[in-house]
Amino acid sequence: MAFLASVLLVGFQIQEPAIRFEQPRREAMIAVVAVAILTAMVTGFLYMFQSESGVSTESFLTSYNLGQVISQLVFGLILLAPVLIALRLRRQGPGSIGFRRAGLMAALSISLISGLVVFVGLWILSARNGHLIVLRVFLSPSSIYALLNMVVVGFTEEVSFRGYLQTRLVDAWGLPTGWVLASAWMAFTHLPTLLWGEGLDVSTALVGCLATIPISMLIGFVMLRCQNVVGPIVLHTFTDWLQVFF
Repeated sequence: MAFLASVLLVGFQIQEPAIRFEQPRREAMIAVVAVAILTAMVTGFLYMFQSESGVSTESFLTSYNLGQVISQLVFGLILLAPVLIALRLRRQGPGSIGFRRAGLMAALSISLISGLVVFVGLWILSARNGHLIVLRVFLSPSSIYALLNMVVVGFTEEVSFRGYLQTRLVDAWGLPTGWVLASAWMAFTHLPTLLWGEGLDVSTALVGCLATIPISMLIGFVMLRCQNVVGPIVLHTFTDWLQVFF
C-alpha cells in the first residue's frame, strides 16, 4: 500500500515545500530527546504489562471492543505526552508536525486510493483462494472497533515519528539521513511489542524490525512528498486494519 502510494506520488510529481525551522539542529536534538523518552515509555509499559500467559489466540471478532479502543486511546495520549510537551515549550503549532492545508488533498487522495486498491485486490485474491470474506464483516462492530483501534495507533506513531521527528531530522541533517534514521527508529520501536506482546524470541523479533524498515521508509516518503502527516496516518491505519482480515 505504501509502495503504491509512493509510485502515485512520483507519477503525479507531487512535491510540497518542506517544513522548515529557524534553529533546525536545536529542534532536531529536542525531537530526539522527546522521542527517546517516548521509546523508553513504550518499552517500560510493555515490559511491565507483558502477558504471563503468552500470546493471545483470540480472533479479531472477540479481541476488539470499545474497552480496548479506550485503553489504546489512553495509552496513545500518554505516549504522545513528551512530543506535546516539547511542542508546547517550543510554542509550535499543528503545522510544525504536518497538520496543515498544504498537501492535504494530495495526502488524502493518494492514501485513500492506495488503500482502496489494495483492499479490493486482497479481497478478490482471498475469494479466489476459497476464503471469501463477506462484505458485511467489515462493517461489524468488532471490525469497526478494530478500525478505531488502528486509527489511534496510526495517529500516535505517525505524529511522533513522521510528523514530529522526521521533519526535524530532515531539516537539520538532510533528507537521506533524517529520513532513514526516523524510519529505522520507528521500525525498531516495535521490538518490545514483538518480544513481549507477540512472544517472539530476540532474533526473530530483530528480523521482524529489519523487515519493517522498507515499509517505514515508504510511508516516510509519503510524508516527504506531501509534507502532511494525514497521508501517513491513513496509510498506517489501513495497513494495520487490513492485516486483521487478510
